Amino acid sequence: MAPNISKFVNQNQNSILCAAGCVASLWILIYGRTNHKRKPLPEDQIQYCITEKKDKRQQKAHVNAEFFKQLRLLLGILIPRKWSVESGLLIAVAASLIARSISDIWMISNATVIESTIITMHRPGFRKALLRYFAALPAIAVVNNVLRWSIGELKLRFRTNLTKHLYNDYLK
Repeated sequence: MAPNISKFVNQNQNSILCAAGCVASLWILIYGRTNHKRKPLPEDQIQYCITEKKDKRQQKAHVNAEFFKQLRLLLGILIPRKWSVESGLLIAVAASLIARSISDIWMISNATVIESTIITMHRPGFRKALLRYFAALPAIAVVNNVLRWSIGELKLRFRTNLTKHLYNDYLK
């Protein structure tokens, strides 16, 4: 007897859900029509602004001989001597960028090897490639940190040299 009662309950639930859906769709249709009437017309929102036209053209930056002369002068201020701490930091940045590129290429190839060992289900090769990956992580972290440190130190030294030069020139 219990299954018969549950069939009647499900039929009532379906009719209640159908009625609720019809009422909701009618409410949306009626509300949508009244909502359109409440919106202001686009003509009411138009605002007129009177501005003067600017005929002045802004001069664009050009890379020419004058630019390179100014850059050479600025580099002479930022890097005081040929063999200084700043030039050593520039060499460190260049070397760490090269090392980072090499490590990125190695990481891509090692990830490819790991994926191929997973696909072929070669467990010893997978373990070997995974151990190589974990062994290389500290060296890659050192390269990234040396790059970050040398760039930060170089920015600080450049800023210090430029500030000292400006103080000496303008605040004598």
